[in-house]
Amino acid sequence: MALRLPDGVDFIVGQHSDEAYAGVLVSCLASKGFCVIDLALGGDDAELLGRARTEAEALRAAGCFARPPALIADGLLGPEGSAGIAELEAAAVGADCALGEVDAMISSVGVTLGPHTARLGVEVSHRSNALLHEAGIPDDGPPLTERDITKWLEKFLRHTVMVIVFLGPMDGVLTLKVFEEQEAEAYEVKTEPGTMVVLRPDMLSHEHVALGRALAVSSFFIDAHTFRKRHPTGGWVMCPAARELDRWAMERVRTLKARVEDEADWDPAIPREFQRAMNLTYFKGNMVGVRAVSCKYSGAYDYDIHFRSYTGGTDYVTRIPFSRWDHSPYFDESPEGWRSNKTYSRHGAFIEGVELFDAKTFSLSTAESRSMDPHQRHILEVGYDALVRMGMRRAGLMNSSGSVYVGHAFGEYSFAEKSGEGMSGPTGGAGCVAANRLSFVLGMKGPSMAMDTDQSSSMTAVFMTSESVQRKGRGAISDFGLGIGAQLMMSPVWWPQHCAMGWLSIRGRCLTYDASASGFARGEGVGAVALKPLADVVNGEYVRDDTSPLVGVLAGTCLNINGRGASLGAPSGMAEQEVIAESVRNAGIASQDVDAVEAHGSGAPLSDVIEVGSLTRGHRYKDHTPLAVTSVKTMVGNLMECGGISSLMKNLLGVQWGFTACGLHLRELNPHMDIDDGSAMLLSEHLTFPRKNAFAGVMSRGYGGTNVYSISWGTLDEEKVAAAPAIPAFYQRVHFWPGGGGFLDAKDRPDKAYCIVGSWMEWSNPQPMEEEGSGVFGYTVTLGENGWEQFQVLLDGDAERVLHPGGARVGKETPVYGPESGILGASTWMIDGRCGWVEVPAPREGTDPAGDGQAAEYRVVPVEALDAGRPGDRYRVKLRVAGKWRVVTWDKEEQAAALDNPRPARCVGKYYIVSSWNRWDYEELQPDPSINGLYRIEVSLHWGMGDFQIVRNRDLQQVLHPAGACAPADGDVLGPDEDGEGLHWRIQGSAGDSFRIEFQRTLADGEDVKRVSWQRIEQ
Repeated sequence: MALRLPDGVDFIVGQHSDEAYAGVLVSCLASKGFCVIDLALGGDDAELLGRARTEAEALRAAGCFARPPALIADGLLGPEGSAGIAELEAAAVGADCALGEVDAMISSVGVTLGPHTARLGVEVSHRSNALLHEAGIPDDGPPLTERDITKWLEKFLRHTVMVIVFLGPMDGVLTLKVFEEQEAEAYEVKTEPGTMVVLRPDMLSHEHVALGRALAVSSFFIDAHTFRKRHPTGGWVMCPAARELDRWAMERVRTLKARVEDEADWDPAIPREFQRAMNLTYFKGNMVGVRAVSCKYSGAYDYDIHFRSYTGGTDYVTRIPFSRWDHSPYFDESPEGWRSNKTYSRHGAFIEGVELFDAKTFSLSTAESRSMDPHQRHILEVGYDALVRMGMRRAGLMNSSGSVYVGHAFGEYSFAEKSGEGMSGPTGGAGCVAANRLSFVLGMKGPSMAMDTDQSSSMTAVFMTSESVQRKGRGAISDFGLGIGAQLMMSPVWWPQHCAMGWLSIRGRCLTYDASASGFARGEGVGAVALKPLADVVNGEYVRDDTSPLVGVLAGTCLNINGRGASLGAPSGMAEQEVIAESVRNAGIASQDVDAVEAHGSGAPLSDVIEVGSLTRGHRYKDHTPLAVTSVKTMVGNLMECGGISSLMKNLLGVQWGFTACGLHLRELNPHMDIDDGSAMLLSEHLTFPRKNAFAGVMSRGYGGTNVYSISWGTLDEEKVAAAPAIPAFYQRVHFWPGGGGFLDAKDRPDKAYCIVGSWMEWSNPQPMEEEGSGVFGYTVTLGENGWEQFQVLLDGDAERVLHPGGARVGKETPVYGPESGILGASTWMIDGRCGWVEVPAPREGTDPAGDGQAAEYRVVPVEALDAGRPGDRYRVKLRVAGKWRVVTWDKEEQAAALDNPRPARCVGKYYIVSSWNRWDYEELQPDPSINGLYRIEVSLHWGMGDFQIVRNRDLQQVLHPAGACAPADGDVLGPDEDGEGLHWRIQGSAGDSFRIEFQRTLADGEDVKRVSWQRIEQ
């Protein structure tokens, strides 16, 4: 007989295999949210508990125990169960001490769960340090502090599994209750010494009470995804303890921010992490809202689509297309080719449709538009698109106070090959008109200016736009502004000069931070950001403007110039650090609050080393929390005057998606990079932001010494990442609660009896289940020759009131759905005894089956599993009803027979033939009275051929069929299964011919041999 478990215990260690242990553990956690395990620490192992208690007493004498604040205790084992706690650091729980052995038991649970966490809807990354609990008299404990929040809040937000080992010496009671289920009654687990309870702390409350001294060791297993616990209806799933801590933290952050604004000194006792959270939530910097972005970049005209391409590591750099110019006369692969006015570079990142333009939208004539520099055309389109995305139209823009600042280089288009009608008019190639024309056609009267500061031009434009919409002093401000960057490659005229200066990479790629970096590949694009104040001051209070969309916030932006240096184009680390510091001050945050920086990163080895050093010194002077550093130039090339704004957009969209995208081509780090202290991470893979909100920086540097640094703030867009790995609602609830609670509606209860119907009874003649008491109803199922059986539960035997598991061939401990109609036989539970049998090579006498070079023969042998069985084994199916909760489970009643005869020799099912000559109706094969498993039937053909299959127990999920259509009799017989559509045997003959069809199924020595044959009956 099967081993019987004590009441309330789900598994006893040592009585079954590890595979069986994993099955029970996962099944219990998935269905009811907890699993009670007897560690079997009696006998020789009993002294382990005694030694563990002795070690705990030594820790107590050493003053290691402390009473936690009440809110923290609520998230542990309650105010009584966690009256005193002591954290067991890894060094304190070595393998040579008893508490170390207990800690190893907890870790083994994680190893067991590892391959099965998908069934729980979680992905565990690590576990917390073990925590030793001492039960005692409850009180309020010490006051809550910021350090407590920093230590415990994230654990309570991300814990998915909690393991508790009870050490005694006194017995206790662990009271469990389901969150968010007011009808659920409390369930009590007796906690004898040597009991382990594994539970879902994100679903269940857990309070331990003992009438004397009782110790326990616990640990949390932490989910790998920070943003996983998304609620299906919005917001974030929090257990009550986390919710209370979060509420306290938000109030405290608000108080501290007000105190900092009053210029009070920062309390050094408050942890740095708390200050970071405060600044992320309540920063008061420039408060300039990025209301919309628009772009034309390589591969896409929508930046959200363009950003998503970064996740796959798209490299947009290609050979120069002939649609721009024939590059062969200008190309010379020699590094000295520039001396003959040629270039060694022939790659770039180009946008599509550079010649296209909708002149009517801007009330321009076709002739005038053809004479315009393509930069001007695309500035008009991208700028107006950004305004439209912000919610503005031409009618509302007329006479508005909107500023326009454009960063782009002048003059390249004048060297491009043009047709006669494309020759520039008086204003077609003028640099100043790039911004003025946009203001003119839309009727905007704010400042309008074009500027060229080389590769920092676009960020200079963003800086000026940001300044133009902020109220400073008594000057007039713009209601909104456009910052635009534009760069199109229209001619190779400057390429030899760039080669002479060593700017362009001889390898045709921007290998930023790589040891083989030698410059950059050029790229092109046009980008625009629409800016408006985030909030206005009304009666001394900030009132946020929610009338326009919000992409992100420019929290702090600063511009400076290198001043006197080694040369005009030499980078200045000191100036870069100064511009970072000023931007941080403008944002009103700490430099350590910035999580990631999109660096200038042009692929020049020396400049990149200086820049990384400036970034780490500017952001991580004393704090060595790694700063993520990357560069978009490795994917889209150096967009020159448009490069900075493309980096800004990458940051803004990255925060919305919750991660910063890495660069490309980083294979061997530049050996001169000074990042050995871990203060910077030069990303070669994407990195998730650690929080819902994040600050990210952009560095942009021009050849003339103009440095611009901008810090943007953003928050996770819950609509965009709704499909990210959020825990499905199915995994966020308990499917059966043994404590009960609530009531089933009258329509969900039978009037007379629960009945069972299944594959062994041809899905007919349902049988009543026996009432066992305490809401348990049982029925014994005997496995047939398939080694599996399927079933459903009917209310009062009514085929229109079916209880089912919501899927085909579902295992035990799963939810019960229904009653429903029209689902008989379609959604079933399945007892599968085959899970305990595997094929292994059968050794031949005197040979090594794995090493003699011959194909090994195989045999079927048993592998221990709780539900493993064979035909003839009996299983007790139980429907448990506790209040409104229902679950179906089963246990094997009998032990398997001798292992050398794993399958009985008898077939107990009925077999039917379905064929073309009987209109695919059921016609029973007659069993041979002397040979078990042999069945016959005589048939007559109506035509010259006939097709047929064999079905067991009138169940179309038990079809026996050949491997192909129109098969002869000498092939393999497959099934029984439901995959027989279009697969049948074919008998060839003449109309009126009679045939005897024989089907034989032999079960012996662990093998299931099936054979189908037929022969003509002579008249």
